[in-house]
Amino acid sequence: MPKEALEAVRNGKPVREVSRKYNIPRATLQFRKSDKFVKPGFGPCPILSTEEEDILVKWIAESSKKGFPRRQEDIQASVKEFLDKVPRKNPFPDNCPLEGWYKAFLRRHPKLTIRTAEGVTSASANVAENDIRKWFSEIRTYLDSIGYLNILDDATRVFNGDETCFSLCPKSTKVLAPCGSRNV
Repeated sequence: MPKEALEAVRNGKPVREVSRKYNIPRATLQFRKSDKFVKPGFGPCPILSTEEEDILVKWIAESSKKGFPRRQEDIQASVKEFLDKVPRKNPFPDNCPLEGWYKAFLRRHPKLTIRTAEGVTSASANVAENDIRKWFSEIRTYLDSIGYLNILDDATRVFNGDETCFSLCPKSTKVLAPCGSRNV
């Protein structure tokens, strides 16, 4: 149905006149104009609401921006954890979404793309002391800007961050990142 026809009816043109002009049945125009008409999407309704999926997309983008892009397994595990905490009816075995859900999620969010994670290059592996100090200064500024500077006072939050515990190169696996990201 041409959008112009529906717009003309909404703007006050007589339904009969618009019906003849666009060759659309009068009853169809009246029904589409009414509150009863809701255009359904194809397939079943998504398990997560639009707002919940938007939060997930934002988390994926922020993680990628901070240098920790998320893999498919991470996304599925996060959704499973969410569904375990906020139970609702879903077709997933043990609340864990499968490959089909993941592909549909990517189709619903075209701003995300699958990329191959880059390894740490030898140039970026040679980091100077000033770079490290600058990084900690930027983290302190960031925590201060979001009101979490007090977590630095808690000694139980001190962790060893060497290469034995943190995977800096995820073996070039496929990860999600916002479209147009330069470094993933």
